[in-house]
Amino acid sequence: MWGNKKKMVSAERYYNKIAAEYDDKLSIEKDTIIRNEIREYLTGNLSSGTVLDFGGGTGLDLKWLVDSEYDVVFCEPAEMMRAKALALTENWPAANKPKFVDLADSNFANWTAENNPFDAKINAVLANFGVINYIEDLEHFFSIFEAITEKDAQLFINLLSIPPKIKYSKLWKNVLKAIVKRRTIRAGSSFEDITHETILYSISDIEKAAKTKFKLTNTKILGGNTDFTLLHFTKI
Repeated sequence: MWGNKKKMVSAERYYNKIAAEYDDKLSIEKDTIIRNEIREYLTGNLSSGTVLDFGGGTGLDLKWLVDSEYDVVFCEPAEMMRAKALALTENWPAANKPKFVDLADSNFANWTAENNPFDAKINAVLANFGVINYIEDLEHFFSIFEAITEKDAQLFINLLSIPPKIKYSKLWKNVLKAIVKRRTIRAGSSFEDITHETILYSISDIEKAAKTKFKLTNTKILGGNTDFTLLHFTKI
């Protein structure tokens, strides 16, 4: 998983290539448990409203979001991943279909309060399975979501956070490079002949970037002892 010898590509290109196999890769028991825990946590903290499935991949969270009677907006910048989500929902009743953000509008960095691809402001954002690990500018990320969300909005962010034992035993070169360059530790996720960069943010990195915009109200290690941690933010 953490190889760094292959051709480095953008996350969008990486996920376009992996799209055909993505569902199988995330249907293993561990990931199913994690997804169920996120569903239970989110539905337990959000009674109703509009949920943005941000970086929603092939739409694996769409059914439970719709079944929970939220108004769902889906955003995925990787065209092949988005196409699978569209196909998944093609025959759903019109009342249950999520709104899909156009590919041309899928770059969140261009969103503003006055110019966003939604009909109204968002009540909650779900960024599942390490989406936050591909965001280079966290402060800008939180600024954008402050602008497009309601005053009582909540963010549910599933952070890929590699345990220290793995960081310092298997990724020691990455750790050393991060220290020298004074930046966050980075690693590569590989598929066939390509790899893409994953930023191994700490919880404190993300909390600091949120600053006065969103407050970290809870954290939850997912799957008992996995590499994923759910971060629950509420808008200040």
